[in-house]
Amino acid sequence: MAAIESPPTHIDMAVGQSNEQLRRLEETVGLRPLFTSRGARWAYFERWQSAQVAGVELYAAPDVAIYHQHKWVLVRIQFRSPTHPPFSQQLEHLLMVHWAMAQPGFPNDPEAYAIKVVRWNRSRWLEHHLNTTSGLLKQALSLVHHDRQEMQWLHRSTLADPQLSSIPLASDERTCEGCHHRRGCPAKNGLAKARRDQEQVLESMIQSDETKSANTA
Repeated sequence: MAAIESPPTHIDMAVGQSNEQLRRLEETVGLRPLFTSRGARWAYFERWQSAQVAGVELYAAPDVAIYHQHKWVLVRIQFRSPTHPPFSQQLEHLLMVHWAMAQPGFPNDPEAYAIKVVRWNRSRWLEHHLNTTSGLLKQALSLVHHDRQEMQWLHRSTLADPQLSSIPLASDERTCEGCHHRRGCPAKNGLAKARRDQEQVLESMIQSDETKSANTA
């Protein structure tokens, strides 16, 4: 199969846009201490670096940690983001605190951290802080345990029935907004239609089982 090549003008345009995006990133308030403060304490991490938190191998490393105004500011940089991030994504950002507290050399105190999210949306960088209350941190950890249970259930369900059409669907249409997998998802034409399709498949399976039982009786 021949490789698909982009025209040189498209490549040059993409490189130019990326360079401008990175240049503007240096001007954000969240990363300014990193570029302007001499002797600033900071560290960067790879997102594949995990930590054991409450029995879970947690992948929630911040992109950058900067010691500023007597706190470790954990920075999450998003080069792509939805216009209205869901609350669950905010909880995912809070997991950076749990990850940091499990690292050697970082304080084991939630009060020692602040969270800064820097996200690219509509040709500009947007920045906002997240509160790190004990209640929200507990919710974030509960989300991890819930997601793990859902994945375990999904894995067992897939082993029992590997049909893509039988996978559990989202509970709310808003969850599908901006999903990069929607084009190949059973709910690509809407959750309501996908649910109807699954019900029809289930009914046909039940009828098939009843027919087999009647034939063998």
